Amino acid sequence: MGNNKSISIILFICALIIFLMLPLRNSVYSDDVAFGQSVRHLLSTGDLKVSEYTAASSISHITWGFLFAKVLGFSFTALNISVVVLLPILLISLYKLLTTLEIPPQRSFIFTLFFLAIPWIPFLTFTFMSDIPFLTLEVLTILFYVKYLKDTNIKYLAISLVFASIAFLARQLGLTLIFGVFASVLLNTKLSLAKAKIIILPFLIPLLTLILYQVWLSTPSNKTIPQYFYEIQTGEALKNFLPFTNISWGTRLFNLSIYMHRTINYANQAMGLMFPLILVLMISNIKQAGQLLKRNSKIIIFSTFVMALFYLLDVINFRKEYTAGFPLSIYEYESLLPIPWAHIWKFLVILSIPFWSTLLAKKIVDGKKINGQQIYLLITFLGILFMTIITFQSWDRYLLPLLPFLFVYLAEATKRFKLNKLISISIATLLLIDAVQMTKLRYDEAGILYKMGNEMVNRGVEPSTIDLNRDQNWDIWFYFEKGIEDQLKEVNGDKTKIVNYQRFPLPPKNIKYGIYTDRMIKYQKLNIDKNNATIIPFRSLFVSSKLTFINY
Repeated sequence: MGNNKSISIILFICALIIFLMLPLRNSVYSDDVAFGQSVRHLLSTGDLKVSEYTAASSISHITWGFLFAKVLGFSFTALNISVVVLLPILLISLYKLLTTLEIPPQRSFIFTLFFLAIPWIPFLTFTFMSDIPFLTLEVLTILFYVKYLKDTNIKYLAISLVFASIAFLARQLGLTLIFGVFASVLLNTKLSLAKAKIIILPFLIPLLTLILYQVWLSTPSNKTIPQYFYEIQTGEALKNFLPFTNISWGTRLFNLSIYMHRTINYANQAMGLMFPLILVLMISNIKQAGQLLKRNSKIIIFSTFVMALFYLLDVINFRKEYTAGFPLSIYEYESLLPIPWAHIWKFLVILSIPFWSTLLAKKIVDGKKINGQQIYLLITFLGILFMTIITFQSWDRYLLPLLPFLFVYLAEATKRFKLNKLISISIATLLLIDAVQMTKLRYDEAGILYKMGNEMVNRGVEPSTIDLNRDQNWDIWFYFEKGIEDQLKEVNGDKTKIVNYQRFPLPPKNIKYGIYTDRMIKYQKLNIDKNNATIIPFRSLFVSSKLTFINY
């Protein structure tokens, strides 16, 4: 399978997914409401104002959505489209990255297909969240820097830093992408004065970006309330890793155990999500499995034992909230396969531990010198992981920026493993169908819910009297911006005096109408009066579902 054929198939799969997701809806998910408010404000006033709801200055993300809303008109459908168009760019970039790292085209295609089958990828593609835009920029940054390392063409370094700078303006986590390139250049380049003058020019791109961002952020109205809090929180978190700070040893150990728990939690989620690919590798090499076990028995036993100790300590410390990294926020929509993922998840993680621990242990024991590409990937991966685990919030989807590194590492570490084409594509296709089904159900549910809610509002119903499937974002969309404006007036615009930024300034609910999914009724144990209930059935791809409307 050649490059052109692989890319053509990737484009076809993306087009097929979009077709299956039709009709495109005015669907809302999570932080869409905050980013949507910023786009709407930019459209109406020409002023870029980041919502006080968000902790990241998503300047490039908001601007990207604005361009689509300007052409298509403001709606969440238009904002969703602005992210959907990035999906083929993300996948082709990952495929090209793998082939640039000398992974054969067919193998690169299969790994890219499994990457797409990770439920988070289609799930977040049909939103206006910044996850897929950032991930696309991240992979583009890595791709072009690896190209630079291959042939030292300065234009690739410049392109890489352009994408890293745009990623920084989408999420400030992008600073790790800039740092990764900078550190790698310092470590991998023997600089002469003449060469230094050439190489320093591309770094003016992120330098200018950082300066202009800081100038923009220095205006009090541009720095959001959560950013003031996160600034303090990040400073306190960093003290745990530095000597001679005012953090007691007891507090330090407790905080470090939390960071270790988050690391293990992300590892668990990654192992669960990537287990099907590991399974395919094992099945494809079943004849060699016995020989591998015999040759590496000591490493397997020792590395698995060490990992087991880490897990035992983690389970003991956090046993009351232990989920083995299961991302319920996506798998709650799973309704296609006969066995729920929640029932087998812990087994997927447990079975993955010996494989990954052995892979890592062999890498250390072999003692081979790592090349410039591997140094760069390791630095950037550790930077993203570090900034992810010390952040105040720790959401399941924060795993996404780490996934490209894991897929690249697995592809390189298993180059000698066979990969059965038929089995690989069959399993990846099944997983992809399941992932699209989850995405479609969530997308359709939210689209119908918000359509019904907005129709009621247009008829004069007060939004606060509508319970839209217990979705607080519904109230945030209508009331948050005005509420936070009133709060700031009370403190004369001093954002540091907003003590609890997580307590949203929303009016009290006076519920007269409710629209609920079956899952919400079940898990919230809602007492539904069937005499006042109207059932709204709908079909979502391969499954049937329904909403329940209540007039209280």
